[in-house]
Amino acid sequence: MVDKPKNLNTPENDFEFKRKFDELVNNKEPLIVVKFFAQWCYHCELINEPFKEIVSAHANVQFINVDIDVCQNTSELHKITCVPSFVFFVEGTKVLGYCGSSAELFEEHLTSFLTKKKNLPIGAPTTSQPSNPPSTLSPKRLTQNQLGARVTDDLIAVEKCRVLNMAPKYELSNVIKMGMKGYIESHVGSQMLITVMFVNKINLGSFSVSAPEDCGPKLITLYYNSKSNPNFKDILNYRHDECFEYVFKNTHTFNFNIIELAKKILTAEDLRRKARIYFTDCRSDNVQKIIIYVQNNQKNTNKTRIDALSFFMYKPDKARRRI
Repeated sequence: MVDKPKNLNTPENDFEFKRKFDELVNNKEPLIVVKFFAQWCYHCELINEPFKEIVSAHANVQFINVDIDVCQNTSELHKITCVPSFVFFVEGTKVLGYCGSSAELFEEHLTSFLTKKKNLPIGAPTTSQPSNPPSTLSPKRLTQNQLGARVTDDLIAVEKCRVLNMAPKYELSNVIKMGMKGYIESHVGSQMLITVMFVNKINLGSFSVSAPEDCGPKLITLYYNSKSNPNFKDILNYRHDECFEYVFKNTHTFNFNIIELAKKILTAEDLRRKARIYFTDCRSDNVQKIIIYVQNNQKNTNKTRIDALSFFMYKPDKARRRI
């Protein structure tokens, strides 16, 4: 394990980040690289050690390691919705931002700046697609032929859907069926665990959430096709292996597997615009059950509210199935 490099700073709050960043800019550091990560992010763990090795090998560059849950205002200021994310600053101005867990891609970007092979105009941000899938849901390009229609009511097995920690007076059908007016709220605290069953296996391309900007979901995780219905204890005590498969242990009766599709940090704008959130790889093919874990809400209040959940299909192509 590589020791923490001297040119790597990890701020403990937003104020400390601003102080350190301003200090580096005032010192006229030519290149500052900020890495945004999360403790719960598996892909962040994958790149941790390679990242430290790269940092150690480039003592002439200043790096800042930002935990998005510790420095929430900083993360929102830089519009971070996917981790791990890397933002490059030249003379204090953002010139590149991208999300991905590939150490090779990160080193390629870093080297290109240091060797001045990449002539990026100051103040013109660009993005780069990661070669490894990020740990949240990110937009992907779909052809017009692939874009699918919304999953209709006849494809949802409403009687098999359920919500844990939903206030008793609400019904899940109010938010998953088309044309219904209503909403659901959490009962105690902000967390909710929503299971949506489909009549048959379908290919999911994207989903959207409609909710108030103050108490709508913020950090959500989506799982699929578990052999049983997990509870909060199962979600919090999963074990992760190299195949992205989660093995849950129910201490009473059985063991079952569940696979994570991705994590997503929803913004208030996502909720307001009912933005389509796209799945990124073939794990969303042939899905019959979606489990949505709502960890918190936009303002960290005790009540989370959801007005509508919509799912959209897509037509798979050969290229995507090779992922």
